[in-house]
Amino acid sequence: MSIVQEIKRYLMHRGPATALTLANALDISQPQFSRALSQSSDSDLLRVGAARSTQYALLRRIESVEVPIPVYEIGETANSTLLGNLFPVHPSSFYFASDIKSLERFYDSLPFFLNDMRPSGFLGRLIPRHHPELAFPKDVRNWSDEHCLRYLSEFGSETIGNLVLGDKSFQKTVFESNLEQSIGIGEDRALSYSKIAEDVLHLALPGSSAAGEQPKFLVRGLENFLVKFSPPISNEIGQRRSDLLVCEHLALQSLAELGKNVPRTEVVRSENRTFLQLSRFDRLNNGGRRGIISLFSLDAEFVGDLSSWEKTVRALVELKLLGASDLEEVIWRAAFGEIIANTDMHHGNLSFYFEQGKLNSLTPIYDMLPMAYAPRNEQITDFNYVVPTPHPREAATWRAVWKAGIDYWGKVADEPMISQQFRQIAAENRAVLKESEKVLDRLPS
Repeated sequence: MSIVQEIKRYLMHRGPATALTLANALDISQPQFSRALSQSSDSDLLRVGAARSTQYALLRRIESVEVPIPVYEIGETANSTLLGNLFPVHPSSFYFASDIKSLERFYDSLPFFLNDMRPSGFLGRLIPRHHPELAFPKDVRNWSDEHCLRYLSEFGSETIGNLVLGDKSFQKTVFESNLEQSIGIGEDRALSYSKIAEDVLHLALPGSSAAGEQPKFLVRGLENFLVKFSPPISNEIGQRRSDLLVCEHLALQSLAELGKNVPRTEVVRSENRTFLQLSRFDRLNNGGRRGIISLFSLDAEFVGDLSSWEKTVRALVELKLLGASDLEEVIWRAAFGEIIANTDMHHGNLSFYFEQGKLNSLTPIYDMLPMAYAPRNEQITDFNYVVPTPHPREAATWRAVWKAGIDYWGKVADEPMISQQFRQIAAENRAVLKESEKVLDRLPS
């Protein structure tokens, strides 16, 4: 076996290594190592870095994927730039080559800034039915990095954010209309949305989406929308889902009145469903895009906690990746979520704009609604609303949030699109908050 073959065997099983490590492992001198590589034209060996920091890796081939995989970034004016090139390497890692030095390095799995592009959620679980030719596992939660890369490099032109992987997907992004659903000017949205919802549900496999996941679809009208929809409202479950969609609309309206950054929303009603139309904040009307990254992906890369929004963001502030004002806003959002009984404030429900390798401002607020009242296992269960306990160091925030909560529950209680049963729940919650308001007088001034 030649020295180059021994190097490749080592890299295949052990992963990237320096020249010194490889020479020692093969029991050869560094001059022998350098001479063997200089005489080899093997294209499977990747060399990165310079001088003593030089590392070597063995390229890993993925079926139907051309390596390196270009990663393009679509800008706000619809212009595009090459962010960098992704190299899969043995045994299971990746190297990202880029002019942006903060991103250029080896990664154990897909780089964190690509993580949110993985198919997931209700829409993600439809992909195996959309593309049976891939012959991938029917549950996208069982997809490997290789599955994700092949899908993204061929069909990933409409994923979340502003990144596009591979030339095939980029060509579709630039030259083709990628959304299957579009709504024309003057078209009856209730009728159109009902038809799209039926088509989407027909495509979905029974039991293919996780419990509680909100059915939704993407649509393009004068702008790009995400549309969530309820089951038929002729039964108790459908009515509760409808109530919660209207509650989400009212929550974002209330936050907008307070000057908070939220997407535009509109409730559309058909004979038997409720639709919540939300403007996509990663898309612009001119074809431009904005990059976003979830707190989940940031936590996985830099923190490793996932216990709360505040704890992760505080850690990111300490790392100087975010500022103090970001932390203040996140604390405010989390407090508002508590006051409206949002029990689903996981790290995927908070995101930041992320462009050219830099974290920017928080994205608009999304998925903010009283999820404590969502059906569980297709059953309506009782929830005992308990007022949150304000933190004394955040007295000013809690005073503002408490008032916002009283106003919010009042809006829900007065909303005719919401069932009488849930309006009564909202009225009771408002009364509980109002009665407990005196606790604010005990907080530090």
